[in-house]
Amino acid sequence: PQDTGFAQGGGAAAYVNSNAVPMRHVLRMVDNMRQSEGPTESDQAEAVQRQRQAMALEQLVTQELIAQKARRTGLAVSDAEVRDFIVKQPAFQQDGRFQREMYLRYLQMTGETAADLEEQIRRDLLLQKIQRAFGAALRPTEME
Repeated sequence: PQDTGFAQGGGAAAYVNSNAVPMRHVLRMVDNMRQSEGPTESDQAEAVQRQRQAMALEQLVTQELIAQKARRTGLAVSDAEVRDFIVKQPAFQQDGRFQREMYLRYLQMTGETAADLEEQIRRDLLLQKIQRAFGAALRPTEME
């Protein structure tokens, strides 16, 4: 089989206006697709894998373009918003309270740094803000 360049997971899968789209984000999205779609026939597995990789990369590039535009227009996610999101995650809580050890264990299991995870959370929260802003702008008014 031909090397698609996605096997290692290091470095950048693409650049969007000099901002890297990390390979690990592509691979994580491909894993999520695989889990949600279920197993594929072995004779189609390689083609399906390439298709998932292309779809993941396209989606991440689009998200990066949207995030860049949002930042240029002044939309941002504060450090406090990122921190609040993290401490409210059930995966990092025990008895309803944030447990730093659980957070650190998650980082160790996934091989991510805190900075990597916080960057991804910041981007996701920014995309959510954009969706809410567009959703509010597209709602019909009483006159419509």
